[in-house]
Amino acid sequence: MMKHLNAKMDIIPGYWITPWFAKGWFYEEICFGAIAVVLEGLLGFSDKDSPKNTSGTSAHRFSSPMPAIDLLESYNQQVARMRVVTDRDRDYHMCELMLLDSWLSLAGRQKEIVSGQSNLLKRTAPLIQHLADAFHLDFGALEWGGNEDGLQQIQEVSANYMDALGGAMLTEAEQVFLLVAMLRTAKHKR
Repeated sequence: MMKHLNAKMDIIPGYWITPWFAKGWFYEEICFGAIAVVLEGLLGFSDKDSPKNTSGTSAHRFSSPMPAIDLLESYNQQVARMRVVTDRDRDYHMCELMLLDSWLSLAGRQKEIVSGQSNLLKRTAPLIQHLADAFHLDFGALEWGGNEDGLQQIQEVSANYMDALGGAMLTEAEQVFLLVAMLRTAKHKR
């Protein structure tokens, strides 16, 4: 019975059991920046005709069919810093975390992840920690107000982030998996 309880604990809200929480980079402004950068990175894997105001992104990098990575808010809402948070928003946030957990669980069963060259089932947490340590200052320094300057900053940091993923010799499926894991990690704090 306790094993089942432990498996569910990460949903509500989960940060007390993640090893990188104690490292101190999980301030709200850093998480906002991480979310913006990761969403921008995921846009690079989406269908070319998928506009930024849609809430889902495709996951065609796997050999078996995978559902879209569904988010409950549009790209612009995801990275909006100034907003009133209601109890209903918190409920939606928990649902979104569960959707991301579910997607990661399904993706974690795909051969690209289970048998992948990067052994992500064991290395995801250390890779996220490494990337967070390397980019947390960039995440925290991002300006987002919906203007072009903020978007350009996000795109530049995202390009550097994606280069780091490519430098880790990750396949496209592994990159998508790691991006969603990082998104899930950053969203727990928001």
